[in-house]
Amino acid sequence: MLAGLFSHTMAMTGSDANAISSVVTRDILPAVWKRGRSLDTRTELVIGRISVFTFIALSMVIALTADSFGGVLGLIILWFGGLVGPIAIPMLLGMLPAFKRCGPLAAITSWAAGLLVFALTRYVFDDAISGLAPDQATAVSVGGPVVCSIIVFVVIGLVAPWHNAESDELVDAIAHDEPAAETVR
Repeated sequence: MLAGLFSHTMAMTGSDANAISSVVTRDILPAVWKRGRSLDTRTELVIGRISVFTFIALSMVIALTADSFGGVLGLIILWFGGLVGPIAIPMLLGMLPAFKRCGPLAAITSWAAGLLVFALTRYVFDDAISGLAPDQATAVSVGGPVVCSIIVFVVIGLVAPWHNAESDELVDAIAHDEPAAETVR
C-alpha cells in the first residue's frame, strides 16, 4: 500500500511538472517575451526541460523544509491562503454579471494585494497573529488575503471600470440560459 501511494504521488508530481512546463513554454513565455513567440521546437524542448527540473527542484526544497511551515497540513493551509484564495477571487467573481466591469487591472491588483497581505501576516505580523487562539490565527492567515483580494477587486472595478465588448458578450452569455435547441430525429 505504501509503495502504491508513493508511486501515485510521484506520477501526479510528474504530471504536474509536465503541465507547468507546457504552460510556461506555450502560454507565459510568448506573452512576456517577444522572441518567445517564434521559438523553434528544439529551444521549446530545452525550456520545457528546464521548467520541469526547476519545478521538481522547488518541490523537493519545499518538501524538505515542510516542518518550518507547520508540517504538511500547515503547508497546504499556507499555500491555499497565499495563492489559491486570492487567485480564485478574480476567476470566480469575474464570471458574474455584477463584476463584469472588473477587468485585468482589478484581477492582477487584487491577486497582488492578497499576496502582499499573505506575506505581511506570515512574516511581519506573525508574532501578533500567533498570540491569538489557534482558530483565530488560521482565520486571519487564510481569510485575510482572501478578504483583502475581494475588497481590492471590487474597489478597482468601481473606481476604474473596464469595458470590453468581447468579455461583456461572454458574461452576458453565461448570465442567461438559452433554450435548448430541439434535436432532429
